[in-house]
Amino acid sequence: MLDLVILVSITVIVGLASHIPIQSKRPKITSVKEWKYNRLDENQRTIYEWLTANGYYVSCNIQEQSKLIPLALEPFRIALLESKNKKFMNKFLSIYFSMKGWKTIFFSKEVSQVELLSIVSEIEAVHDTSGEMKRVQ
Repeated sequence: MLDLVILVSITVIVGLASHIPIQSKRPKITSVKEWKYNRLDENQRTIYEWLTANGYYVSCNIQEQSKLIPLALEPFRIALLESKNKKFMNKFLSIYFSMKGWKTIFFSKEVSQVELLSIVSEIEAVHDTSGEMKRVQ
């Protein structure tokens, strides 16, 4: 009976531990994914074009279990999400993605030039771009 309890306990611990994200300091190799340009709305396209023009590799429509990340810097686990009207929902998404190993950056529905610069500075603040993350050549 004691052996059965120990076996069940170990199984539960291993099962729970398998859901904890393992974060590495170094970026992973990411395959280039084909994406449909028309799946992005106008603001997402603006951000995508701005970041790619500035040398960043942006992945589109990344599925993280039950949630969809419209724009992401995937090797660095940075998710770019549209800010919802409800602050509670933004906080929930931020916590959810941080539990999955993602850093979140929110953008508004109407993206301005100032906000684009702000997004880049937030990306640089989340991940030091002086070395390994600096732009795609």
